[in-house]
Amino acid sequence: MKICVITGSARGKGTSSRLADAFIKGAEAAGHDVFRFDAPFHRVHPCISCNTCRKGGTKACMFGDDMRTILVPKLIEADAVVFASPIYFAGLSAQLKAVIDRFYGYVDDIKGNKKTALLLSFGDETLGSAEGAILTYRHMADYLGWENRGVLTAIGCYTPDDLLASDFLYRAVQMGATI
Repeated sequence: MKICVITGSARGKGTSSRLADAFIKGAEAAGHDVFRFDAPFHRVHPCISCNTCRKGGTKACMFGDDMRTILVPKLIEADAVVFASPIYFAGLSAQLKAVIDRFYGYVDDIKGNKKTALLLSFGDETLGSAEGAILTYRHMADYLGWENRGVLTAIGCYTPDDLLASDFLYRAVQMGATI
């Protein structure tokens, strides 16, 4: 299986990035081919709803950024798309949300017949602060016709040390192995 992991943390060694590392470890150990796209470290222009992608014969996004040249070919060929994000004010990170918003231009190419999962990390001790991100993810998956394979919520994880003191990394490895 080809898996595309898209991360949204600007901290390369932060909690959600480490969850992605653990997921990838489990997926690769299970024999899956994994491509990782760390959105904050790539050029991804936000969607401006110009509808260039819906006009004319090319149906391509007007932005020739890393989203179009690097990520989209991997998204199209992927059997599964996995997202990893910290929670920022009850939502996904802006960098990850910019990628998801740009799916609009490629919806015909990526819709249907994929699996998906979400990895979240946040300091709050309750799920309340993650509900907006989870709802966004579920609606996106439903719209795209992707099979939701689970949401891992690493609650109470302000720092990587908090993550190391929990079973969340183990659970991410297991999720990667069984997606």
